[in-house]
Amino acid sequence: MDERLRLYHVEDASGEIRACVVAHTVKDAKQMIWNHDFVHDVDWIDLRVSWNKNADIEGFGRGVIDTEEDCLKAIKKGIFHYQGDGCEYCGYNEECSKHLNRPIEERKGD
Repeated sequence: MDERLRLYHVEDASGEIRACVVAHTVKDAKQMIWNHDFVHDVDWIDLRVSWNKNADIEGFGRGVIDTEEDCLKAIKKGIFHYQGDGCEYCGYNEECSKHLNRPIEERKGD
């Protein structure tokens, strides 16, 4: 098995991004997200997982990006590109908007 970690976006059948997962493979990412609240209303067959080839995942461990700290780090690295209720996935932190309004190159210095 390839031991490199990669970033995967998890979408439902309609194309809505439900989560980002740092995992070894697509199968690994799908298995990790399956019991998570982010996909509680999605059938297994409707989960779509795709590799974000250019993502900077340095500093992330294997798992679902679902904590306030990791979400803010993902925004600063340019992994997340928009804000819902505070954060693309979690809705925890209003500080996110100040980073999202700046170019990714400037965010990385924070």
